[in-house]
Amino acid sequence: DRFWLVRVKNRNNKVLTFDQDSPMLQSSFDKLEGAMRSNVIPESAAYWLFLALVAMAWLAIFWSVRRNKPFRKQLLWISTWSIPGGLLVGAWHRTDFWNPPSWLGYPVIQPSFALEDALFGFCFAGFASVLVPFLTGRNLQDQPVGRRVTRRRKVGGLISTVATAGLLFLLPLMNSAVACSWVFLLSTLIICYRRTDLRHVAMSGALLTLVAYGMLVGLFLLIAPNPAELAQGMCQFCVRHGVLWTGVVLTFWAMTFGAWVSVLYPFIANKRFVVYLSHRHFTTA
Repeated sequence: DRFWLVRVKNRNNKVLTFDQDSPMLQSSFDKLEGAMRSNVIPESAAYWLFLALVAMAWLAIFWSVRRNKPFRKQLLWISTWSIPGGLLVGAWHRTDFWNPPSWLGYPVIQPSFALEDALFGFCFAGFASVLVPFLTGRNLQDQPVGRRVTRRRKVGGLISTVATAGLLFLLPLMNSAVACSWVFLLSTLIICYRRTDLRHVAMSGALLTLVAYGMLVGLFLLIAPNPAELAQGMCQFCVRHGVLWTGVVLTFWAMTFGAWVSVLYPFIANKRFVVYLSHRHFTTA
């Protein structure tokens, strides 16, 4: 057995020697370990901390557009439909991308449906959907009858997107986050092919959502004192591929999701973006 000594200096520069069985040394180690643990956010609370930041962003933009009926309707429509979407996509991501502890704990059967994923879908999707009109000073107006997309084309685009998602889901080498991003990209391209006036909205939505998502993640990393430990404990993709590739995948996901969610409601509701001049007058953008 090895025997070791620890020598330290006190405030009077006097050298003190402790052996490995010293009660004073063990007490110092216990205090140091307790201080380190006090500066660590547990995995069960980390996801809720990030959700709190996203929820505050949603509340801020909802308060800003509360008197604008088109904005408010788009925000609530996207947020409501994103609750089941968040549950399904979140369960898909938990199979191979990340699996943070949920409020109900780890279920035995996969895929796992978590309350946190539904809340994230509600807040972030609704928040991202109105970034373009909110920041560019545009509003929504009914599409002219002759330029409206028929229901058959809408259903055809939806079926194509769902079929593509099913094919990508069957590919064993395709990560769920990457596959989901490709689905968002394909769906956006189909929508922009049917509605050429939404192309600039999709590009603006991709950039604005990336910036907003980066700011939320950056703020979370500033608040959390142990981001590296949280990434290692909750994100299996980060453990296997590293921080760099995880950042690339999240960037691709944020941009494709922002483009898709920005054009989804105008496409479904046959709306067009117009420049807001006054409470009664609009002009085509």
